[in-house]
Amino acid sequence: MTLVKVNHKPIAHRHHHGHPLASFDRLFGDFWGSENHCEWSPRTDIVETDSDFQIVVELPGMEKKDISIKVEERMLMINGEIEKNEESEDRRIRRRERFSGSFNRRFRLPVGIEAEKIGAELVNGLLTVTLPKSEAAVGREIEVK
Repeated sequence: MTLVKVNHKPIAHRHHHGHPLASFDRLFGDFWGSENHCEWSPRTDIVETDSDFQIVVELPGMEKKDISIKVEERMLMINGEIEKNEESEDRRIRRRERFSGSFNRRFRLPVGIEAEKIGAELVNGLLTVTLPKSEAAVGREIEVK
């Protein structure tokens, strides 16, 4: 059983052909069926255990109220927005490397996920969405008599 990521936008500074990971990002994006609908894309890990999948998303500085998670027709959608630090009369930004703005990540769920039991937790800037596998998807061992 595999979890298929629907869209992925590589980190903005890697788009340059001279960046050592630019080719990897293009290959990885092509492999997952890349489709880009967002201003930026947080880094994401997908982990599988015997009982569930976990999608771990880096969202430093974000709060629960800034994140929306929905499941519709076997699609998991994670949306959010990080506010940009603006300049003011007494504060000028000399260099900006942190991303800001909205993002939209979508993942096609495999068959065998118990959608009603999906959970999410935000701890120390890491959002972990847990997708429990159904009993049928987990499988069981049959004793030979």
